[in-house]
Amino acid sequence: MTAPPPLSSLRRVRPRPHLGERRIDQHPPRVEHRFERVVRDIPEIVACWSVGGGVDYVLKVMARDIDAYQRLVDGLLEREIGIDRYFTYIVIKTVKDDIALPIGDLLPVST
Repeated sequence: MTAPPPLSSLRRVRPRPHLGERRIDQHPPRVEHRFERVVRDIPEIVACWSVGGGVDYVLKVMARDIDAYQRLVDGLLEREIGIDRYFTYIVIKTVKDDIALPIGDLLPVST
């Protein structure tokens, strides 16, 4: 395992989040499990949600730039893990991205 880069080198890189929707071409559990296994092993994919609606998954990908993102997508498509269609949304401005949970608002109200 290689050591992570020093923090000084991270200042020069401005990773941008990319959101992507994926639609799986078939829905047998084995196809979905294969897709999910692959996604779990890719560190640039920092979040993945299985959703209902017009797509099957929404992914949050942190990539150095659009070229790195496209290489990642190309790699997923080459693996033939059931991706039928994909849509990409480039984040151009972060309006809100809280990671802290509003615990007080989530707890039941005491009576």
